[in-house]
Amino acid sequence: MAPFRKNKSVETPENIELATSALVTVGALNWGLVGLFNLDLVALLLGRRSLLSKLVYTLVGASAVYLLTTAEE
Repeated sequence: MAPFRKNKSVETPENIELATSALVTVGALNWGLVGLFNLDLVALLLGRRSLLSKLVYTLVGASAVYLLTTAEE
């Protein structure tokens, strides 16, 4: 029987930082498209006011708050 191995890929700080950074980047690019071309790519791909698009917007906002509150000076 193999010894128990701890799974390092589950919620390590590096993975959380990567995920939140990716979500904030998606949000920034989406807002850039809205500003330049009046194109909301999230709404276009996931549906306007759909549960999935609301989830993406919520995760982007929460990620921004997380990055702001954990940023090192």
